[in-house]
Amino acid sequence: MHLKVLPATAKDLDQVSTVYGPETGDLVAPALAICWHIEPQDLEAAKRRAQWSYKQQLAFLQPRVDPTVRLMKVIDTDAPAGKDIVALGRWHEYPHGYGAHGDAETTTKLWEGDMTGLEVKEFNTALYTNLLGELFDKRREPERFGTGSQWVLTTLATREPYRRKGAGGMILGWGLEQARKAGVPAFLEAAVGAKHLYESHGFKEIQKASIDCSDSGMPGVVVELAIMRADPGT
Repeated sequence: MHLKVLPATAKDLDQVSTVYGPETGDLVAPALAICWHIEPQDLEAAKRRAQWSYKQQLAFLQPRVDPTVRLMKVIDTDAPAGKDIVALGRWHEYPHGYGAHGDAETTTKLWEGDMTGLEVKEFNTALYTNLLGELFDKRREPERFGTGSQWVLTTLATREPYRRKGAGGMILGWGLEQARKAGVPAFLEAAVGAKHLYESHGFKEIQKASIDCSDSGMPGVVVELAIMRADPGT
């Protein structure tokens, strides 16, 4: 296994829609995976989820949709063609802070459009809408990410067979290097159970966020997130 981090293109995202299942793992965004549960052996459901995730992620790379996006991939140069992308991450460079630009309005339009008429029994669309809506609203709060220039990681997905082997860390390292060069902070939101990965790369928890899922068909369930910051430029 030889891993390498590179910029990702629209063509690279073809693998998001074609690589799925228990043997290979997939590149579905974590928020979508939480809300669209599938059984390990249900390949048709895995295919539906992967194809929808592909469509959503591809929209970010269309011209003029969001100039702040930096989509990165990690490839395994020893893997067969068509299955060589093992991780994807979406960093954003916000020159004036998330609140001044933010991906909330753009992303809301993308996923609301994608969900029009969507009825998939295993996809909790109410939870997905609530989860992202809460995240976008909270990101706009000045105390969340501040108002100055910054880099923000919004998505990081690693295929199951490659987890804990450094692929995700390479995408983290790439973004942190950009922040270091610019002398600005980097931010992300992490599930509490994943904090250790980000802490090992210099991120520190600065705030907690709780999202109540009671109105999404999951009474009593609260999603806990850690808001984390790194200052590689200091």
